[in-house]
Amino acid sequence: MKLTPPLHYQVDPNMVSEDERQVRGITERLPSGPEEANHALRGDKVLQSALGEKLVPTFMTVLEEYNRRLDNVGPLDSKERRDWLTARM
Repeated sequence: MKLTPPLHYQVDPNMVSEDERQVRGITERLPSGPEEANHALRGDKVLQSALGEKLVPTFMTVLEEYNRRLDNVGPLDSKERRDWLTARM
């Protein structure tokens, strides 16, 4: 038996127009970067509850410091920045 994914799973949402996303039922976008992701997590009480109410503030503090340090490493796509990120994987 061949399964066909729902219409909204058959395309990359970033590669279609807003009208096409609406037709496919794609009404929300994922965060486009760390700052948007942090903001989304702060506002998502369901996800916070799933992660643990004590873990989220600590995670957010660590993530904010990591991003602050990353911002000071060098320009996007620079070797210096890639090396810094690679050293922390």
